[in-house]
Amino acid sequence: MFFKNRYFKISRFSNKTIYLFNLFFNFNNFFLEFLSHSGYLKIFLNGFFIYNLNNFLKIFSINIKNNNGFFYSIIYNTIKGLIFNYEKRIILFGLGFKLFLKSKYIYFYLSYSHPIICKKPQDLNIEILNANELIVSGPNKQRVGEQCLKFRNYKKPDPYKGKGVRYFNEKIFLKPIKKK
Repeated sequence: MFFKNRYFKISRFSNKTIYLFNLFFNFNNFFLEFLSHSGYLKIFLNGFFIYNLNNFLKIFSINIKNNNGFFYSIIYNTIKGLIFNYEKRIILFGLGFKLFLKSKYIYFYLSYSHPIICKKPQDLNIEILNANELIVSGPNKQRVGEQCLKFRNYKKPDPYKGKGVRYFNEKIFLKPIKKK
């Protein structure tokens, strides 16, 4: 390599390489751009040097502050999301809780006097199973998590009965009811 090691902050992640499987990769003006059959994602990297050889990426830090592991995980999650989509499943648990998908809007009926109307995000795929299950999937792990959290905050699970919007495998510990 034409750079000396003293110019780069070395960590255990600088020895790792990332394989780009069925992805197109471009690096210009501190932006990493990835393109695959499932989508396009762009990441801003400042102070890093990317070395590409035969579809293998290697990341080197130029700054004194060493964030190699953080950026390695961001790039790794992006590549993994573009190859296999991330998905989370949400369940509406309670009597009369339903949801409908009409054109670009999702209607949540959560025992309020009115439905909660949410616009369907364009960058995520949303499927409705039955009338009380929702699957959110997409290439960006952070966006999938944010959208699921937004849906969950419409009605958090009740600590006494467990009714509300929850994740598929979420365990809720119910509080005992007061007895006289």
